[in-house]
Amino acid sequence: MKICTRCKETKELSEFSKDKYNPDGLTYRCKKCRNIHYNDFYYRNPEKQKLKNDSQKENRKKYYSSEQGIKSSRRAHLKRAFGISLEQYEDMFQSQNGKCAICNEFKTYDKHGVLAVDHDHKTGQIRGLLCFKCNTVLGSVNDNIQTLNNMINYLNKYKNEL
Repeated sequence: MKICTRCKETKELSEFSKDKYNPDGLTYRCKKCRNIHYNDFYYRNPEKQKLKNDSQKENRKKYYSSEQGIKSSRRAHLKRAFGISLEQYEDMFQSQNGKCAICNEFKTYDKHGVLAVDHDHKTGQIRGLLCFKCNTVLGSVNDNIQTLNNMINYLNKYKNEL
């Protein structure tokens, strides 16, 4: 339980937002009072709010286009989507010599030059790193081996005719 400094009510801790700068890790005011305060400020100062928003947008753009921001974003994506660290990804990349695990080429279509993390959608198990095209092919056929065999047979059938 905690007392809100604005409404002076004792409330559950879940009624307060996180704030890493406060000693207890929570805001001084409850969520309801903070919302009232920020909404009031926003409606009384739309120009200031617009400047603040524009400034924050510029700062985010600058940060996420910097090397540190790109790395931070990549690290978060790998952890969220695949449960691996950036270091684990880099180890896989090195073990594959920076090449696609299927076509064995150095091609990437991502603006940051990274290979896609290939994984089994049913089990979540990571199989390797693939270029965009190889990853897209596997995704297009839903990892169906029979469909891939049919594609190979089709190509073989018409191979000599071209």
